[in-house]
Amino acid sequence: MADTITCGGCTATWTAPGAAHCSGCHRSFSGVGLFDAHRSQYGERGACLDPATLTVKHGHRAGEPLMYYRAGMWRGPESTDEQKAALSALRPVDDNEDAA
Repeated sequence: MADTITCGGCTATWTAPGAAHCSGCHRSFSGVGLFDAHRSQYGERGACLDPATLTVKHGHRAGEPLMYYRAGMWRGPESTDEQKAALSALRPVDDNEDAA
């Protein structure tokens, strides 16, 4: 069972080891990359940007939201069925999986 992590400055809790929580705005993110994207270099100590206003700047997803709020934290876009199938095909097969 995963350990529950809590923030000392708000009521947020999470169990994902790769999650990131901002002690400035008290928003939680599914990974460090999304946390970094919400931080601005401007201001004496930087500043938090509203994740709902951030968009992808380049590529085929330009202009789309960078992240979405789901299940208590900001997350990247959900994968399409085709993307999920492609990732599933890349995962190694566990030879002991059928033995259970």
